[in-house]
Amino acid sequence: MTLTLPSSKTDQNHIGVEIQLAPTSSHLCPVAVLNELYSSFPRSRHEPLFSRARARPFTRQFFIQTIHRLLLQAGIPTRGFSGHSLRKGAAVTAATNGMSRDEIKLLGQWKSDAVDIYINELLKPETI
Repeated sequence: MTLTLPSSKTDQNHIGVEIQLAPTSSHLCPVAVLNELYSSFPRSRHEPLFSRARARPFTRQFFIQTIHRLLLQAGIPTRGFSGHSLRKGAAVTAATNGMSRDEIKLLGQWKSDAVDIYINELLKPETI
């Protein structure tokens, strides 16, 4: 399955980015989940994957505000949370589940070694 982002931080030329998703045996398989989403809520391939009323795509501001609201409803403080927190969380989760640094860089479209900061946090011994 291919997801197309019309733009992203790593897309310096604003030509769009394609992200390839492969099926997995996990109950959280992204391909299976997206197929279920399209079965439940049919739409054109050219419409935004997630959208607000009248097929308007999520804005960054709308997305962050919604995450903040949901975190607060769950009793989780939002101080220090930003959209970048999701990138960090994805990198840490991937590393915890055995993905290699190169695989994480590829999936997160990191061109720099910034991902090492997140992965190396996992290796630090806890201090008491």
